[in-house]
Amino acid sequence: MQAAGYEWKSEFAIHHRAEGREEGRKEGLAEGEAMGEVKGEAKALLIFLSQREVRVSEAARERIMECRDQAQLEEWLHRAVTITSVDELFDS
Repeated sequence: MQAAGYEWKSEFAIHHRAEGREEGRKEGLAEGEAMGEVKGEAKALLIFLSQREVRVSEAARERIMECRDQAQLEEWLHRAVTITSVDELFDS
C-alpha cells in the first residue's frame, strides 16, 4: 500500500505499478463483458418465455435476472422450449 502523498521515484516501481494497473483494468473489463453476456441470456430467456405465453411472476423474473451461472441459464433455456409454467423451469 502506498502512503498518502508518496510518489514512486524508481523506474522499476513506476513501470511495474503501471503494468499492474493495466492488468487490473483488463481483468475488470473482461469480467464486465462476461456479466453482460449472462445478463443478456437472462433477458433472452424472459423474452422467449413471454413469446411462448408462459406467465412469469415477479419473483421468478428476479431469480432469472439475478442468476450469474451461465450453465444454469443455458439449462433453463433448454427447458423453456417445452414447459407450460415457470415452476417447471426451476424444477430439478
